[in-house]
Amino acid sequence: MRSPGRVVAVSGALLVLAGCAGDGTEERADVTMDSALSEAVDVASLEEHRTPHLGDNSRVVALVGATSPHAVGESTLELRTDQRPYGLVLSFSAVADGVTADVADDLMTDRATLLLATIDNVDEVRWTLPEDVDQGDGGVLTRAEADALVGFSVADVGATAEGLEELVSRLEEG
Repeated sequence: MRSPGRVVAVSGALLVLAGCAGDGTEERADVTMDSALSEAVDVASLEEHRTPHLGDNSRVVALVGATSPHAVGESTLELRTDQRPYGLVLSFSAVADGVTADVADDLMTDRATLLLATIDNVDEVRWTLPEDVDQGDGGVLTRAEADALVGFSVADVGATAEGLEELVSRLEEG
C-alpha cells in the first residue's frame, strides 16, 4: 500500500505547462510534433533545474516543463518516490492533433532520456495515453535503456550544459 505522502501528484502546475492541442485555426508559437527537439527543449532550464532528487517537486516540474511535453498533449505528473524503482509518470488526458501512439512514444522517449539525464535518482520515466488507461499499457524508459539508446551514460553527459546540447543532438539524429 502506498503512503499518500510519498506519491505526489503535481497536476495543476504541469497542466499549465502542458497547454492545449487547439483546433489549428490560430497560429501558435509553441512546439509541435514536427519541431526539432532542439527547438522544443529549453536546455538552459534543464541545466538550471538539474536535481539529485526526484522528490524535489519544484525542480522536477520545471525539468518536465523544459522538455515540452505539450508536444504530446495535456498531462499530469506523478512522482513515485516510496520505493525503487523511483519513477516519474506522465499521464496524458488528451493528445495533440495528429499525435498517434507511435508519435507519442517517439516524442516521449526523447523527453524521458533528458529527464533521466537531469534527475540523478530517477530510475524510469513512464507515460500513458488516454487509450492506455483501461489496458494498463503505456511507455516506459529506464536509465539503462536510455544509456543504450544514445551509446553513453545519460547521467554523465547530462552533468553539463554542453553535454545536454550533445544529448539533444544525438537524440535528433535518431
